[in-house]
Amino acid sequence: MPGTILVSVLEFMGLPLSSTSIKVSMGKTESLISEEGDFSFPLASLREDLIIKLQDSDGNEISRIGFHTKSIVEKGVWEDIFALGHGHLRLKLQFILNDEDRDRIRMMRQSALKKKHDELLSSSPRGSESDSASVGNAALAFRNDENGAYIGTGAEASKNAKIDETEESKSKSSDGNGDEISGRPIKQAIKVAIIIGFGIFVLLTRQRKGR
Repeated sequence: MPGTILVSVLEFMGLPLSSTSIKVSMGKTESLISEEGDFSFPLASLREDLIIKLQDSDGNEISRIGFHTKSIVEKGVWEDIFALGHGHLRLKLQFILNDEDRDRIRMMRQSALKKKHDELLSSSPRGSESDSASVGNAALAFRNDENGAYIGTGAEASKNAKIDETEESKSKSSDGNGDEISGRPIKQAIKVAIIIGFGIFVLLTRQRKGR
């Protein structure tokens, strides 16, 4: 695991260092702190916690505080005052990467991405082709022709054709009904003219007989 945890001891507050000692450890690396300063710990694993212990003159533990290494890495810089025994300790915790560590992380990331890409290609070689075909069919189903009507394929085309036929039959039926309605007044006028003409003919016939 690349990187280093840098522990900066900024201030001792109420800690009797004459009769006690402070030990900082992470994994197999540990240091005794007796004065303010910086202490670095190589990061071997995120599962290793940073532990700070307050000990008496015989090395017995009085109190301790612990930090999850993952939390320090996520924060990048963590500065605060922490309670330790009957006093407090002002610390600044940092996750440090040098140029070599950055190159290692870049190579690890590229290797992981290449491995994932190869796994996807080997597990579903025809997956991308089927997805492209589906997208192409969907695009064709709603493609516009020169008249602005959509052109469908497969089920969409059949459905659209049925809709067009239904609308066309309705249009023809509507046109037929219109012609029939418009022809009714003409027929009625012809009937009226025939009746009037027949009446005039009967009247003229009676007049001739009376003479």
